[in-house]
Amino acid sequence: MGSGVDVALMLIIGRGEMPSFDGAISSEDMATIINYVRNSFGNQGTLIDSEIIESLK
Repeated sequence: MGSGVDVALMLIIGRGEMPSFDGAISSEDMATIINYVRNSFGNQGTLIDSEIIESLK
């Protein structure tokens, strides 16, 4: 399932028609969203924290 970095980068810089959310939501909120999606719907992803999000910006 990966580390979540790919999803974090998608939220930070956007992808295709999906806009960047950098500046629109905090790093803490991004981490919360990523962790929810990666651990719902039968998934079992590792947790990502706001420090990782900040390091990717």
